[in-house]
Amino acid sequence: MTLEHSLGIKANSSTSPDILNIELKASRKKKGAGKVTLFAKTPIWGSGGRNALLDEHGYHDDKRDRWALYHSINGHIESTSGWRLRVDQTGGKVHVDRHGQSVVDWDISTLDESLSKKHRETIFVEAETRGKGAAEEFRFTRITHAASPDINRFLSMIEDGRISQDFAMHRTETGAARDHGFLFRIIDGYQSSLFAYIRNYDLSAEQSDGGGFAGEHFQDVRTRGTERLQHADLALALHHRH
Repeated sequence: MTLEHSLGIKANSSTSPDILNIELKASRKKKGAGKVTLFAKTPIWGSGGRNALLDEHGYHDDKRDRWALYHSINGHIESTSGWRLRVDQTGGKVHVDRHGQSVVDWDISTLDESLSKKHRETIFVEAETRGKGAAEEFRFTRITHAASPDINRFLSMIEDGRISQDFAMHRTETGAARDHGFLFRIIDGYQSSLFAYIRNYDLSAEQSDGGGFAGEHFQDVRTRGTERLQHADLALALHHRH
């Protein structure tokens, strides 16, 4: 939400793009392979819906003392608890299997619609950070402008593990099953494998002040990093949208 706030855009968690039919996705720069959420889509349930899914496949979260189901599921390998994504091109489905049995699924046509609607054009922004919590500060260092996602690439990336699906749900104190979306996520850096059009912008050299996170200068660097988004043609349109 820091990126949207910097550009004066209201945060958006809907299935539609953020502004001017453009989706904005910001992520923190990580040492390892971080992931970026592409979209969330509720699956086709079996009998009992989300409550049955949580009851039958959840576990007790000792840290938060609640019944939960938080799990990243991949297509190239089965997890130690038996979860795996399976693409069935013949049947037109993507399944979440556990121990070889389908638990929930999506129609491929539905996933294609969600992907195309949310990411017809997208600006991915990477930021370096320092501090934590309310004191955390950001410096935007890289933009990837992407367009024209391809469902066949999407399915191939599920099968090779570059796109995963996350369960993120738990039982509330009232007994209801609460989910945070059924998330399809891509390993950051592999956007070029999903989209037909890719253009990258390196902001780090342009906004460098020679000292990295340089004390009181960091706020100025952060501001300049936001302004450098204008070097992307779509970001320029965002800046002058009024």
